[in-house]
Amino acid sequence: MNITVFASSSDKLSPVFYSEAEQVGHYLAKNNHKVIFGASNIGIMGALARGAKQFGGALDGVINKKLLAETSVFPELSDLVVCDDLLERKKILINKADGFLVLPGGIGT
Repeated sequence: MNITVFASSSDKLSPVFYSEAEQVGHYLAKNNHKVIFGASNIGIMGALARGAKQFGGALDGVINKKLLAETSVFPELSDLVVCDDLLERKKILINKADGFLVLPGGIGT
């Protein structure tokens, strides 16, 4: 099952959010769910991705061109989709999903 996870790329939140996101990544990977997310290597997205990878999870990232130029992409993605803008990014994240999780984040989440 493909699970799209919406989450923050901020590294300014309480540390508990990052450790919990990592645990969510563990759970998804151990239960053979592919994680679809915003592709970032930082913040809650990065913690989620690291947690999933620790248990061999598959990760698909979706990022728009502007953010690709501004942020660090998680280096161990199964697939990376680069799109034109945030609206297209959200559409792709939604269309790839069989289910959704929303972790702490900002207005984009």
